[in-house]
Amino acid sequence: MCDFDFTDAKAEQICKNLGFNYGRKYASPVVTFPSGTPPLRVAFGLSCATATATGRRLRAGGVEAAAKRRDLLALDQWGEYEVDGGMPVDTFPYDATIANTSVVPTCSITVRQRCESPFYYAGVECSKSKLAAAPPPMAVPPSPPPPPPVKYHMIKEFSLRSSNLLEPNLLSQKPPVFYGGRFELDVTAKVPGALRKVWAPVCGFDVVANAAFANALALHMCKMVENCPTCLTNGYSVSSVVATPFVVPAGPYAAGEFDPNNRTHWSVITPTLPYSMARLIQDTPAPVFQVVTTPCTTLFAATCSVP
Repeated sequence: MCDFDFTDAKAEQICKNLGFNYGRKYASPVVTFPSGTPPLRVAFGLSCATATATGRRLRAGGVEAAAKRRDLLALDQWGEYEVDGGMPVDTFPYDATIANTSVVPTCSITVRQRCESPFYYAGVECSKSKLAAAPPPMAVPPSPPPPPPVKYHMIKEFSLRSSNLLEPNLLSQKPPVFYGGRFELDVTAKVPGALRKVWAPVCGFDVVANAAFANALALHMCKMVENCPTCLTNGYSVSSVVATPFVVPAGPYAAGEFDPNNRTHWSVITPTLPYSMARLIQDTPAPVFQVVTTPCTTLFAATCSVP
């Protein structure tokens, strides 16, 4: 059960349905914000003949009262935490009736994927005899720190699934139905008299001989595109499949085609194991990552998928 609309009266009704005489809400760290894998389904909106919408609530103060609590599941290899957001709150809700007998009122609930913010779970304390005075409301734990700055504005994906469409003279190199693409990184490059930001296409390499590195790089790029692992907040994850690199086509070039003459800098990645690229790939030090002015002959290709 979710805590956000759960009351002492509803807890008492549940206890009576279980054969007890008394009941109230119960909160503890283990019950209210447990660790581990979240449940696949939660319930809220308990409605019984004798339950009313009054009762004790968890205590929260300051910004925490209005903030969404984030569960720290784990740190990824770049020190980012994976946020337990689950599916969107309103995903696949449905109504249900609690099984009962003729001696207790009929109760109904609504079932869905996760509780509303701040995602607390409700507990009950039941007894045959009258309960002692309730303890004061339990304070909520602080949230983990906010995630690092977003990554998706530091990379561009050019594919049929992206707002940046893959150029036709590259798409023509692939099978009729190909949703993969190429990538460009926002890098700091030396130009006459200054340093400035430019978009540098990611060059290809032998993805067969360097399969393990290529798979890791493809997933890394797709996670940058989707801003993962923070993407888990919105209830989805990302997968990737490496493709044969695109061959940089020779001219002449029509409008809208990939033209290497329009690129001043290129991202060159040297496959190295164990995989140790920086959180932002372009922050990886040389010689593994370098920005060069010599055009590539191939472009790294991969398919990003959001289940």
